[in-house]
Amino acid sequence: MDTISEGSPSCNISLNVSESDAVHHEYGSTERILVTIVMPCILTFGLAGNVGFLFVLWRVTWMRTTLNFYLTHLAIADILFLSISVMSKVIGYCVSPLALDKYFMGVTGCITVHLLLDISYFASVILITLVTLERYYATCQPHLHREHSTRPRAIRFVAIVWLCSFVLACTLIPGSTTFFTVCLTWPEHVEKYANYPEIMGLCFGAADWVGDFADAVHSVPFAIAMLVNIVFFSRIIAALNSMVARAQRSGFSDRSQHIRDRVSRMLVINGVIFFLCLAPFQITTLSYIFTPEAKHGDFVWTQVTRVLVFINSAVNPIVYNVTNPRYRKAFGQAFSIKCAGRGHNHLKNYLTNRASSMEMNVRGNTNNTRATCNSNALNSSTQQVGAKPTVSSF
Repeated sequence: MDTISEGSPSCNISLNVSESDAVHHEYGSTERILVTIVMPCILTFGLAGNVGFLFVLWRVTWMRTTLNFYLTHLAIADILFLSISVMSKVIGYCVSPLALDKYFMGVTGCITVHLLLDISYFASVILITLVTLERYYATCQPHLHREHSTRPRAIRFVAIVWLCSFVLACTLIPGSTTFFTVCLTWPEHVEKYANYPEIMGLCFGAADWVGDFADAVHSVPFAIAMLVNIVFFSRIIAALNSMVARAQRSGFSDRSQHIRDRVSRMLVINGVIFFLCLAPFQITTLSYIFTPEAKHGDFVWTQVTRVLVFINSAVNPIVYNVTNPRYRKAFGQAFSIKCAGRGHNHLKNYLTNRASSMEMNVRGNTNNTRATCNSNALNSSTQQVGAKPTVSSF
């Protein structure tokens, strides 16, 4: 059983850890798999997909639309969230065998990491809602959308998104300002614990209610955004079904409308995946406000719900490619240009030289043909007057 004694000058408390209780401070088998295999794979996959998406938008000029401007910032938020969240967990695992140990971060690291994670999280939630509203106006009110969908307007909206995310994240800073240190005394004469850390650091709020407030600030905007998106998802789907029915009745096919419908369906699917992946974590977090004792017994489940959040940040480019052929075309165009490299230039030069050679041959044949035709015509004329051509004539 853990025994708490009076803290030393460098620690808030001292803790004598028995051999039977030491296992509760260590990583379990499920946590090891999540931190060492699952999370790094998701990070690699997510970074490759989101960076690839940004590369496509930079390389393919016809992809630089207002909608993709919003999706660009969503990809940036996903990259920021994945990089910081996964790397902090992997580094913590490499530095300390204790699952909750944040001593390597210090109070500055705790505040910075949580602030950046909160900014990227709130930005993702607001951007998903902004994209849904943009698609609603494009689908249900296309004339109004064409009139107001401009690049300056999109820039203003994105600036407001990041500003609101920063403000909301700043309200949560008190939830990580208390850095609590614990001096640990491990069982003697057990070789396993010889290199275990003697000090463990924990990030806490200034008071118990601060943690509940932070959970509420995370969950309430998410719940509001989910309700707003559900309402507009239903309107978009109803409008798309109505358009398809009218087109079938009239036998009219509009390519631009077809493209718009595909993009709308793609973003509805993307939004549904977003809220399905984040809902378990938010529901679990919100439940801890009413049942605080559940926090200690559901640590593994909390990690699993976090993995779903990470998956959401990694799958967006896959959703774009699977659900929309225009995005597949753009990806293929961007990476085929890049990967062709020198071989593409050699092929282009070869074809150019070959075309020039063929053109010269054609010109030569044309000249020969003209000369032959002129000669035949001249012979025919002289034969008709009964005279032979002379070498020189005036």
